Amino acid sequence: MSTLRKFVVFVLAALIIAVLAPAAPAAAHCTAYHPHHCVDDIYDTVNPSAPSSSQVYEFTLINSSNETVYVAYGKYRPYSSRSGDLAVVTLAAWTAEGWWSVAPGTSRNIYRSNSDEHIYFRFESSSDAIVPRSYESSAEFCTSNYAFYSEEMEQQQPSNRYNFRIRANGQNTNAATCAEAGGQWETFYKMRVHMDFTVN
Repeated sequence: MSTLRKFVVFVLAALIIAVLAPAAPAAAHCTAYHPHHCVDDIYDTVNPSAPSSSQVYEFTLINSSNETVYVAYGKYRPYSSRSGDLAVVTLAAWTAEGWWSVAPGTSRNIYRSNSDEHIYFRFESSSDAIVPRSYESSAEFCTSNYAFYSEEMEQQQPSNRYNFRIRANGQNTNAATCAEAGGQWETFYKMRVHMDFTVN
C-alpha cells in the first residue's frame, strides 16, 4: 500500500472516530459574566430497572428572561456502604449537584424521577439569586462555583473523620466543614418534581 493511500485511510479512520465518539461534558465558563461553571448533561435519576410503563416525573425550567439561568438541586439520599468484608452499613447524606445552564428563551429538563418526590432547587441568573414565589420550605446546601456534587454526611464516620465531600473542578475534597471542602452554603427551595418552573 502506498504512503498516500495509508495517509488517506488514516485520515478517514480519524474522522469516523471523531464523529462517533461521545462528546465530553463542557468544562468552560457558562458565561464570562458569571462565576459558575456548568454541566451539560442531566444526572438521570430514573431507575434503569423500572418497568418501561412506570410513570416518569420531570422538573423543567423554562427561561423566559433575558439572562442565562443556572440551576442546582439538593436532596436527602440514603445509601449502603460495605464496611470491611462483612457488614453493610446504611448511611445517609444531604447531597447537592449543579450547575445546569438554561439560555434565554429556552427550556431544559433538570431532574427526572420515577416518583413525584420533593426536591430542593436553587436558581441563579447572571446577576442575582432567583427566589421562587411559591415553595414548600427552604434548606441550606453546600455548593461550589464549579460544576459540582457535594455530600453532607448525616453523622461523622469514625473511619473517615469528615462530614463533607465535594467533587468539583477536577478535585474530590473531604473535610470537616463545607468551607474546608472548598464550598459555600446556599439556600435551596423545596418544590415538587412534576412541575415546570418559569423564570420571567
